[in-house]
Amino acid sequence: MALRKRRKVVNALSPPSSVRPSCGSDESSVRSLSLASTRLTSTSHPSCLPADILLLIVEAIGKNEDPQNELRACALTCRLLRSRSQARLFSSPILSDEHQYSTFSRALDGSSALSAYVQSLRLYVGTTHPDMPIPPHLVVGLKNLKAATFVGDGTVLGTPVPERTISFVKLFGVLSSTLSRLELVLFKFADFAELVRLIWSFPDITSLSLVGCSWGKSHEQNTQRDCLPEIQHYPRRAQCLTSLTLRLSSRLNLSLPAWGDSVRDLEIQGADLSDDFKGISTFPRLERLCLTLCASQLSAVLFALRNVRSPTFKRLVIKHHLKGQSRNSALIHVKALRLDTILDPSAFPELKAVDWTVITSDIVDEAKVQGWVEDIGRQMPHVRDRGLLTCKIEQKNMFFDT
Repeated sequence: MALRKRRKVVNALSPPSSVRPSCGSDESSVRSLSLASTRLTSTSHPSCLPADILLLIVEAIGKNEDPQNELRACALTCRLLRSRSQARLFSSPILSDEHQYSTFSRALDGSSALSAYVQSLRLYVGTTHPDMPIPPHLVVGLKNLKAATFVGDGTVLGTPVPERTISFVKLFGVLSSTLSRLELVLFKFADFAELVRLIWSFPDITSLSLVGCSWGKSHEQNTQRDCLPEIQHYPRRAQCLTSLTLRLSSRLNLSLPAWGDSVRDLEIQGADLSDDFKGISTFPRLERLCLTLCASQLSAVLFALRNVRSPTFKRLVIKHHLKGQSRNSALIHVKALRLDTILDPSAFPELKAVDWTVITSDIVDEAKVQGWVEDIGRQMPHVRDRGLLTCKIEQKNMFFDT
């Protein structure tokens, strides 16, 4: 399973390479220079450029793939750009080791104003990290935190996430009053109940994403129900959850009462889940269903649609990974679905859109895109003629994409 490349931690305390001390400087000099990047003492100089031009520069820099050094330089050299640069630096920190956690925590401890800039966090919480990488009082101070992604240690295969890591993640459910989006990546739980207990510890989240997660002895469907936590201990369980994304290699019984009854957006990507799609019938408010499938799994679309019971179902999204399949073979599989018949208005009266994305590792040019659009349309002409079908092609090498 491939994960996107880690970016360097967003850290306004560390000076950019262009202003670091020489090799002869001692550690105290480095520390004092680091602190200067947030305090901006009188050593920063007024700018001769108009304010609107400077702000445009910061906005442009912020769109770069890895803008941290440039933004730190802006914060160091110009008072006018300090708050804007810090807002960019601290808006979406990515922390992956003990040093980065420590530096980030010191920054927030030294300036409570910086906490207000943090809108999302991506935290790598492997087995080598301290028990509490970010102190509780700093978590409480993240008043504008909207999204948090926790990445487990995927290199320690077969080893469940330590209890101390689970406790740290739960801390955000208890102390963060604004968190609405939660993502767990590469977490292996001791059993299915531990996963559910963690999810239910976030009663106010509206969006949940599980990517590459798995669980131990109770992974079989017939035992998942037996090991569910006691519902009475979680009266507010999943009460606000409206968006659920599952990108799993393990089989999952969707009918289990783990997700609440308010889910409107369901996205599934993983192994052969045809049997598990029976659980889609337990989502009474489902409006959007997104299935990411390779060629051999396309027939699962039929199983999924047959179990949609929501009277407000509006959008079907298919992400079709070719994975080396030829164009002709792929089109045969699409035609075999007979979506023109399945998606009849009498069955789905509220259906507004069918989005079909072909994902290939081949080079994509305009001619290929147009060819695919026309070919997919020919496999479901009634859907196309009703103005529901949108087709596009993307070039991507990874099946799992977080």
